[in-house]
Amino acid sequence: MRIRSKLLIALTVIAIAPLLVAAIVGQLSTRSLGYQLADDSADASVAQATEQLQQIARDQATILRGRSLALLLSIELQCDAARDALTSSPPGGAVARAAREDFDQGRNPPPGLAPNPRYTVVRDGTLVPLPVSFEHQAYVPAPGVDTGDAEKQARRLTAMTPIYKALRSVNEDLVYWQYTCTEEGVHTGYPGHGGYPEGYDARQRSWYTQAVRTREAVWGPPLVDASTRQSMLTLSAPIEDASGQLLGVTGLDVRISDLVGGLRLPAEWSDDAEVYITSFHDWISNEEHAVPLIYAQHAYERDTAAQRSWTTPIQTEAFSLDDAEHLESLSEDLRASRGGILTDASRDGTRVLCVYVPVAEADQDGSAHLIITLPVESVNRVAERARNAVEGQTRAQLATNAAILVTCIGLALVVAFLGARHITNPIRSLVDAAARLGRGDFSARADVNTKDELEDLADTFNTMVPHLQERIRLADSLELARQLQQNLLPAEAPEVAGLDVAGDSDYCDETGGDYYDYIELKEDGHERLGVVIGDVTGHGIGPALLMATARALLRSRVNLPGTHAEQISDVNRYLTRDTIEGRFMTLAYLVIDPRDHTFCSVSAGHDAPLVYLPSTDGFMDIDTPDIPLGIDADWEYSQVDQGPLEPGCVIVLGTDGIWESRNEAGEMFGKDRLRTLIRDNAKRPASEIIACISSAISNFRGLHEQDDDVTTVVIKFGQTPDTSA
Repeated sequence: MRIRSKLLIALTVIAIAPLLVAAIVGQLSTRSLGYQLADDSADASVAQATEQLQQIARDQATILRGRSLALLLSIELQCDAARDALTSSPPGGAVARAAREDFDQGRNPPPGLAPNPRYTVVRDGTLVPLPVSFEHQAYVPAPGVDTGDAEKQARRLTAMTPIYKALRSVNEDLVYWQYTCTEEGVHTGYPGHGGYPEGYDARQRSWYTQAVRTREAVWGPPLVDASTRQSMLTLSAPIEDASGQLLGVTGLDVRISDLVGGLRLPAEWSDDAEVYITSFHDWISNEEHAVPLIYAQHAYERDTAAQRSWTTPIQTEAFSLDDAEHLESLSEDLRASRGGILTDASRDGTRVLCVYVPVAEADQDGSAHLIITLPVESVNRVAERARNAVEGQTRAQLATNAAILVTCIGLALVVAFLGARHITNPIRSLVDAAARLGRGDFSARADVNTKDELEDLADTFNTMVPHLQERIRLADSLELARQLQQNLLPAEAPEVAGLDVAGDSDYCDETGGDYYDYIELKEDGHERLGVVIGDVTGHGIGPALLMATARALLRSRVNLPGTHAEQISDVNRYLTRDTIEGRFMTLAYLVIDPRDHTFCSVSAGHDAPLVYLPSTDGFMDIDTPDIPLGIDADWEYSQVDQGPLEPGCVIVLGTDGIWESRNEAGEMFGKDRLRTLIRDNAKRPASEIIACISSAISNFRGLHEQDDDVTTVVIKFGQTPDTSA
């Protein structure tokens, strides 16, 4: 037998036998792994569903909170407008539109009156669109009200149509009706419509009586709308004149289907999940309940409009769970304004996941809560589909692996026949060199002379190794530089009586050119605090070295005699000698006296500190005329004395990475936004002010990458420390 044949047989056995063994073991391992993945996927689906449901509840509670605040603001504006209208003369040329004559009978239909599919009434057992007008109100006098007086009051209230329209445009998807009823019994509704029942007296409705009783803006119990027979939640407020005399009540309706239906759930859960908006407040008896009452749910919408009576209130239900301990735990959490999830609860005999979240921070009993229940069976269905999908993918992968195995065996035969050694030897050389490199041997080289792509690959490998070694060395150097620079920044803010101080620096590269520091100064036993912030042009190793040099010069100079301006002038003189052309550094140096609430500032081309004065709710102007460090060695810097400042004043020092941060549209954050942030958060501690600034910049920047270092220092004045002891 020829050596070539022996070699072919040997290579074939060597090539195919391991493939067969590996294939069998791989098939068995893949099958086992697939089933394990399927089981793990099912468990993960349940865990993911639990987490997702909690997140959905939190997100929807946030949305409800925002909508509630918007509606409360709307009702306040609506109440102010109604007061002005009822205490003023009717506007010239105003025409009041009667609901029955102008809208129902069509005696004098107002312009813009047209059927609207959102507003429906029952006629002959069928829901049909109700004609409404967004240009006019409709008025309905209570039985016994004089027609002339009613029309006069209605004409006064026509002045509210623009107000209704403007407020509606903000909450168009939520607000259904807007209305006002005077104490004399004249009711006007917007948009203008008919359909009011005979004998309608708005003063008998719960939204009117409740606002009169509480004398404040209040959410009422769910009720049936008199015109459309749809289920509503009402928000109403009393209208009082300057002397406190009740003039009437104004309100707005929110359709329960819009409120509950607007809460978004994943499609696979939408048919099974139940959403409840609850409260501990009982509108009927005005007594507290041990468990929350449901005042918005899909069940309140399940009766057809034809089956409802507008005079019969919707019976609210108490939220219940089968297990009393679960219900007690849920109620206690909600009373304490805490959210949570029950994973093993049961409702009406069905095991459910029950997620609950307060809609608003509770400052009194009766605050609203959002509760979502989802049958565990629904989650298991999703998990089962995931398990089946993983098992299907595993079976498909096994079939693919089998086809690949057959192909590999055929290729092994061809390669063995054509001379595997010619190919494997160069590859082995590359593998050995790669293994040596993996063990950290940077002298590894691949010796391949085949005059083909394998030799090109080996040449590329041999060229790559020194470059890789250099990159690793550079990465180690950058990490060391980053650690050293971080050690130069303050580890914590100093504790100085009468001051609240905090600082933070966020570099866009491993190293940066921003710098801040605290220097504790004592002179004649009098303690002061030096605060420094600086910004070197550019970022990276060069600016980091210049920053470190400036820090060392400043810390060594402040302990020597001389004014603060002279100290900065000396730092500039030494720094300019060692700085290459084109490199400079802006710096602001503040020396703060907490005893008399004054400070001295020296600015080397740095933006002036923002000093917020709570007494004027404004900012102090500080002139910064001097140039940056490192430009002119002979420059003499000046200092500015400020104060005394009142307690609560806030000084904010920052680098241009704050106000020059850009969003995806290229817009800069700007100092106006920064001033607004300082003003809105001035009562917070210094560390929280910094956190608010950092969060605002990050949110403004969005997906746009940070392209400059951001450094912030906040000093807040407290009460003047007692030095008499």
